[in-house]
Amino acid sequence: MKTFIFGLVFLGFTNLTAAQEVIASVNYDNSSIKSELTTPVKNSEYLSNFDTKNVSEVISDFQKYVANYDLANAKVYTSEDPSIYHISFSEGNNRVEATYNQEGALISCIEKYENVRLPLTISSKIARQYPDWEFNKVNCTIKYVKNSDAIIAYEVAIKKDSKRKTVKYTL
Repeated sequence: MKTFIFGLVFLGFTNLTAAQEVIASVNYDNSSIKSELTTPVKNSEYLSNFDTKNVSEVISDFQKYVANYDLANAKVYTSEDPSIYHISFSEGNNRVEATYNQEGALISCIEKYENVRLPLTISSKIARQYPDWEFNKVNCTIKYVKNSDAIIAYEVAIKKDSKRKTVKYTL
């Protein structure tokens, strides 16, 4: 019986040490990104999910930074243990929660942007549906998982006199 219990405890500890998840935070500075965009993209599959017509330049630049993030230079990186890394990027009110594997490949991410420019296709649809309404606030949420299509959702607050509405579009 002692051997059986010892075996279960041992197996339990080896299961806990097999995979490690590490969390880190990065502050994104968009003034430094322009010089970094000429380097080859590490996670080109991630960037190929987005049509530049559907996202603003702010979003596109932030995505390029996330795609080119060098995990090997992060303080939390260790090459000895296979790990999954959860990296939080932020700039003002914009946030990206990205998950990378041991090799630095982007596995998934959730992006949240506030007060971004609407794509022309969506803004023209809203303008036709709601004439004389003003655009008040535009938020964008993007969900990406490797080997599947990204989901881009816009939430647009519009107003007319004292009336307010929220219009949602998913691409």
